[in-house]
Amino acid sequence: PTDGRTVLIGSRDFATTEGQAVALAADGGGWSALAPLPQGRAGVGVAACQGKLYMLGGSIMKNGHAADALDVYDPQRAQWSTGPAYPFPVMGPGLIAEEDRLYAIAGSSNAFGNGFSFRPEVHVLDPQVGKWERLAAKPRGRESMGITVLDGKIFAFGGRADGGYHDTVDIYDIKTDSWSSDTPMPVGKAWLDACTVDGRIFALGGAYGRGAPQGGYVWIDDLHEFVP
Repeated sequence: PTDGRTVLIGSRDFATTEGQAVALAADGGGWSALAPLPQGRAGVGVAACQGKLYMLGGSIMKNGHAADALDVYDPQRAQWSTGPAYPFPVMGPGLIAEEDRLYAIAGSSNAFGNGFSFRPEVHVLDPQVGKWERLAAKPRGRESMGITVLDGKIFAFGGRADGGYHDTVDIYDIKTDSWSSDTPMPVGKAWLDACTVDGRIFALGGAYGRGAPQGGYVWIDDLHEFVP
């Protein structure tokens, strides 16, 4: 949420570099278009922090490469600006805000083709300082996880890596800069979402690949609550 609105952003289609952002008013008054994205990208990390919306990394759909860009939307000025670039190009990172700082977790580099790798690195950004700082790495490289935060801990659910879809639950303790693991999810999956509502953690949706010979994906409509 930004200024009480829900914002949806992303690339319009697979072959274009155009991008669009739309907002849904808190009163349910319908969707309205915001300023176009500086660049259309898929697999971005998105979070609201200090009254602004941040969009990190993602795949540049026209050439299939990951981006290191951080784009910043100011709802008061209704315009985008450029933030400090990430230390490396990344697609599918987890991005979440806590105590006015942005945490970027894992992801992958080189969206398609040779050199595709899953990254465990974690960085934090204070937008007022404008410099990414490295933190303790995630135990496993992943992309397209579900990310949420509760009581100073960041929860990373599932994700994709090395051709597999994972059920892992990794927990980052901001105070101690350390990771731990907890009970796995019922099924391994990526492209899921996670949220915290009234002190309760939920993981929902997602998909996993069928593999050969069937191919394609199994899209999941499950909603589970995680109890730390």
